[in-house]
Amino acid sequence: MNFVGKVFVVLQLLGGFALMGFAGAVFSAQQNWKAHSEGVSQNLESANSTLGLKETELKNLKDQAAADREAFEDKIRGLEAQLTETNRENVALTKTNEQLNTDLATTEQLAKTTADQEKERRFEALEMRKINEKLHEDLNKKTAAIQKHKDEIFAQKINLEHYQTRYDKLQSDHALAKKVLAQHDINFDPRDPTLLVGVTPPTLVVGHIIETRPTKNRSTELAEISLGSDDDIAKGHTLYIYRTGGKPGERPKYLGKLHIIDVNTDTAVGRVERVKTGVIRKGDNVTTKL
Repeated sequence: MNFVGKVFVVLQLLGGFALMGFAGAVFSAQQNWKAHSEGVSQNLESANSTLGLKETELKNLKDQAAADREAFEDKIRGLEAQLTETNRENVALTKTNEQLNTDLATTEQLAKTTADQEKERRFEALEMRKINEKLHEDLNKKTAAIQKHKDEIFAQKINLEHYQTRYDKLQSDHALAKKVLAQHDINFDPRDPTLLVGVTPPTLVVGHIIETRPTKNRSTELAEISLGSDDDIAKGHTLYIYRTGGKPGERPKYLGKLHIIDVNTDTAVGRVERVKTGVIRKGDNVTTKL
């Protein structure tokens, strides 16, 4: 074998070793990605389970609050009915008392005609007074009962307002939680495959912004970048935007985050989350890791 043949043999051996090393690196990277994906899946399952428990607890509290409210309203209606009946009886007793007072006055006037009649009428007047005192006593008892019913109704109304306030707070907290999660594009459906995607891509890649544009309501800026699914970018990933220094030795400037919402093979579109002083423009750099 001449010298050139030996050189080719050595080069083939070195190439084989290089391929083996590259294959080992690829295998290790795949194992790390798999472990990361499994960890994200477990966290997602735990979050969905916790959310389910919270929603069940909220539903139970709503049902309990509704049942308590209905019971309090029924009790209040019953007390109001009793109060109405008591007032009716009070009116009747008042009329009876007025009539007895009238009769008593008439009896006392007639008693003056003769001594015998006076004695007899006095006896009747005393009886009338006893009856009148008894009616006054009954009237006082009824008045006390009415006041007691009023106090009970007031206490029940206070309890009802307390439960209503608690129910309104639970409704507000539930609506706020849904709104916050919706603003972060979080889907509660465990069957949604996009939930299995991690927030941060598993590998380090660097690209640049191709174009920026505002949304229709001009409240959020969108940016198209030079990275896509071929670069392991997926919907739900978060990338970081920065600008390299224009002068030698000048440090790169951090501009904000980019939340990916649409992915093609070699490009992707994301929603920009800028820092207060950051201005995103074409040509700025994006990376998966800082």
